[in-house]
Amino acid sequence: MPKGMQKTSWLLYGFATFFISLFGYIYYTYETTRSEIMENIDSKLLNAAVSVKHILGDDYHNIVNAGLPVSAAIYKEKSRALSEYAKQMQLAYVYAMILRDGKVYFSASSYTQKDQNNGRVTQFLDAYPEATELNKEAFFSTEPVFEISKDQWGYFKSIFVTFVDNNGHTYITGADITISDLNQQLQHSVTRAMITGCFFFFIAALIAGLYFLQLKRSLSTDARTGFANHVALEYYIKKLLNTAWNWRLLPLMS
Repeated sequence: MPKGMQKTSWLLYGFATFFISLFGYIYYTYETTRSEIMENIDSKLLNAAVSVKHILGDDYHNIVNAGLPVSAAIYKEKSRALSEYAKQMQLAYVYAMILRDGKVYFSASSYTQKDQNNGRVTQFLDAYPEATELNKEAFFSTEPVFEISKDQWGYFKSIFVTFVDNNGHTYITGADITISDLNQQLQHSVTRAMITGCFFFFIAALIAGLYFLQLKRSLSTDARTGFANHVALEYYIKKLLNTAWNWRLLPLMS
């Protein structure tokens, strides 16, 4: 095999290896970023759900689970505090729920401006008929429960954290993030991985172009004198012959 062809073959093998490694790197970057995003979101949801308990106060669910009334003013203040917290944390909703006779009720909940405009602000002990079996099982779980579900408020990833009041009754606190927000963050990770891959591809293409130019020059130049060698001469003669042949064909074509 001629020396030039051998160099070209090695270059092609090198580029094939580079592209395989590049795509592997892009995939690894995406999966790593995706995993980090999901871990951060799960941690954010957990911290928010635990914070709901502290925002409501230790005595709040002692009163609720005992069947005692909560004044409209107190509930309104708790809802406002939860809503401000959800907005600050960039979450869709934070809330608390109780289970009575196999049915789930909201004991407290945040709301959005859209909810206020549409008159859909959750009120004290509003029933939640869309509660899933997983939602109900969370009342008896000793670990946080994650769920992806749809209801009248949207499409969410949610967390439920179980607590026990002073009288031994359970209740759960929860936090939601919309799936659209989740997908937007994941899309950002894909975009970042693609930009990184394109950058490395550009660098590789630039290096390859310079290498090919140098290779072409080295093959057509005498290393000792620096002048054109027989390869350059053969290329020049071939080019002249093709040009002459094309000129001879022009009268026939006309």
